[in-house]
Amino acid sequence: MSLEVVVVTLIKAAIVIGGLLTGFAYLTLFERKVQARLQQRPGPNRVGPWGLLQPAADGLKLFFKSSSTPSGRDRFLYLLAPLISVCAALASFAIIPVSGPGPLRLFGHSIGWYVMNVNIGVLWYLAVTSVGVFGIFLAGYASNSKYSLLGALRSSAQMISYEMALGLSLVPVFILAGSLKLVDIVNTQHTWWFIIPLFPAFFLYLIAGIAETNRAPFDLPEAETELVAGYHTEYSGMRFALFFMAEYINMIIVSSIATVVFLGGWWGPFGILPGPWWFLLKVIALLYVYVWLRATLPRMRYDRLMSTVAGHDDDHRHRGGGGRRHPLMALREVLLGPIYIARALLTTFKHNTRPIVTIEYPERQKAVPPRERGKHILHRYADGLEKCVGCELCAIACPVGCIVVEAAENTPEHRVSPGERYAKRYEINLLRCIYCGMCEEACPYDAITMGPRYDLADDHPDKLIAVKEDMLEPLSESVGDTAVPSGAPSAQPVARKW
Repeated sequence: MSLEVVVVTLIKAAIVIGGLLTGFAYLTLFERKVQARLQQRPGPNRVGPWGLLQPAADGLKLFFKSSSTPSGRDRFLYLLAPLISVCAALASFAIIPVSGPGPLRLFGHSIGWYVMNVNIGVLWYLAVTSVGVFGIFLAGYASNSKYSLLGALRSSAQMISYEMALGLSLVPVFILAGSLKLVDIVNTQHTWWFIIPLFPAFFLYLIAGIAETNRAPFDLPEAETELVAGYHTEYSGMRFALFFMAEYINMIIVSSIATVVFLGGWWGPFGILPGPWWFLLKVIALLYVYVWLRATLPRMRYDRLMSTVAGHDDDHRHRGGGGRRHPLMALREVLLGPIYIARALLTTFKHNTRPIVTIEYPERQKAVPPRERGKHILHRYADGLEKCVGCELCAIACPVGCIVVEAAENTPEHRVSPGERYAKRYEINLLRCIYCGMCEEACPYDAITMGPRYDLADDHPDKLIAVKEDMLEPLSESVGDTAVPSGAPSAQPVARKW
């Protein structure tokens, strides 16, 4: 092997690694944007134009975040585990051809859009991705945590189980192409893509690939409702980011392999785009399916996931019916399962054409419909006098004791209300308030009502205690209610300072 070949290979490897790391960063933004759109939200849009600098902000946050480690960990394996996962993910892309030999020239040679074109082809991908299982298992083993160990065992069993289905789904491709080289497989699809005659194999590969990458609905190793975070529970900072990076790079690789072996690789209809662009568009389409499934389907139960591979029904066994599914039950699942899933996916996909309902709060606030039980309002009479006379009936009627009223005497020089007293202090703890409306019902002067605003957010709990100045109706918005309650002194306009 000449030095020239080694240098060319190293340069291509550096370009591939840089491309994968960039793709990983913006795949996180792509996922968040697509998932937000499917849920009628705008998604990340604060950092940079259209949120394009969000991945950089996330990376800086993780880089400067302090790392905490368990005291009883195996130090060497604890640090080795994320490196194994990332290296296995990066090495898997070495045999994937992005395009055929084209205008790329280096040292006077026309080079291909791949790092290496080896005889074993896809077997390299299967072998290297199998090594990634060790990174996940060692992470759970070395963390000295039961949650991490359970997540690692789940992930190892799941990945090993679905590797067989993934490998068998590729066998028909090898038979049709007559080669294991991915370049030869793509060239064989110049006329017809293999997805047409081998659609069942493509569907099987897609399901197994999603399970291999631990993505929803097969993200059982990271089930936060059961295992906190699974195998990377005890990892934080950049060590956690390495596992995160390996997962997303594996998504890119699974989509790239599907593009090469089933979707014709760099070949496209009518030759309207260069080969690399066709490859990129197909990979993005498959990554969209990843996000689409995550936004639609709930997480499977772990026993159901494993019984899908083994062909057993644990619920049927527990009811005393043995471990095998009844043939009619299996037939029902085969016939109706895809229909239910398709309906769910269609329901989610329809949100792409609907307007976004989430608004840019607080820059723009949505028009609030009339609501009877929102934030409290203290009202005035038409001349500006307060209706509240500090009788404290609202505080007595409050079932949770969130209202505090302190009364003071009116004076001729400083008359606040038409009665003898007024509410010098009026506070409502909005964190305790249940918006039952009992204060409104108890007030004999209709001094307090519940308005239409109900947004409740602030940066400190003390600011969520509404004081009199916050609730008091402004003078410019006083209603034209000039009636004074019976028994109260007549309200004469008086000069006062506000």
